[in-house]
Amino acid sequence: MDPVSRDPVRLRAAGPDDVASLAAFEELVFADEPNRISARQWRYLVARGDDATVIAEAGGEMLGVLVLSFRTGGRGLRIYSLGVHPRARRRGVARVLLEYAERFAERHRLQVMRLEVRADNRAAIELYRAFGFLPVARLANYYGLREDGLRMERGAVG
Repeated sequence: MDPVSRDPVRLRAAGPDDVASLAAFEELVFADEPNRISARQWRYLVARGDDATVIAEAGGEMLGVLVLSFRTGGRGLRIYSLGVHPRARRRGVARVLLEYAERFAERHRLQVMRLEVRADNRAAIELYRAFGFLPVARLANYYGLREDGLRMERGAVG
């Protein structure tokens, strides 16, 4: 099935049965990145049971994945990873995932949302800016291989 289905995007919590698919998705979406989430890390992330690892799908296909990180009693939410299938990009999947992150922050009364993005990923940076994120730091060699990152931050909605 083509991963650009016109079916509505549906979000669901990732579970243990998704680990192999998540690892394969990670390899596809972040193939050029030196540091990717391993199958072992995916097992840990989905076992948390806090709805902070979600899958966006349509027509039975995985279109995107969002991993959120936060501490109980803390004030910040970190978007640890957000990936969209290459053939589903620019179709609103990342927006749906970011809207989920906003609702998650509201539900958990988190005051700040943070993320890191490659400094040369203009499309992602513009999307994050549209969601109110602003650059707060440049991270030298953050992604390895002399690739800098940007830390972006915004106040939570609500």
